[in-house]
Amino acid sequence: MCSTLFIGCEKKDTNNVTKTKEDIIILYTSDVHCGIEEDIGYAGLASYKEAVMEKTPYVTLVDCGDAIQGEYIGMASSGEYIVDIMNEVGYDLAILGNHEFDYGMEQLEKLIDNEISRVKEIKRNEPSLFKDSGL
Repeated sequence: MCSTLFIGCEKKDTNNVTKTKEDIIILYTSDVHCGIEEDIGYAGLASYKEAVMEKTPYVTLVDCGDAIQGEYIGMASSGEYIVDIMNEVGYDLAILGNHEFDYGMEQLEKLIDNEISRVKEIKRNEPSLFKDSGL
């Protein structure tokens, strides 16, 4: 379910993240297909991300597509429950895969619009470096 990509493309031991605070780490998932408890599961992934962030603050979690379709939890909510779980896990970015279109364009647009609104609300409540700049 989870893989680790270290910038610089050199192979690293993902079980022993011991480098300095300058490392940039990208954790990614792909083709999860609603497998929220498979392998380490989303709970394990969230714990792993937290553990890696103790070593370096430069951690990004990315899903590479095909997350919201494949099991009952995705079908029951047309993907909404999976998006909610992914937000709780702490994904920073999600790429659309072909199965994100399985529930139709209208539902995909709804999921995207909900996420845009959620992110805007988070940003509205965060202190901004650009508050007085008009940005």
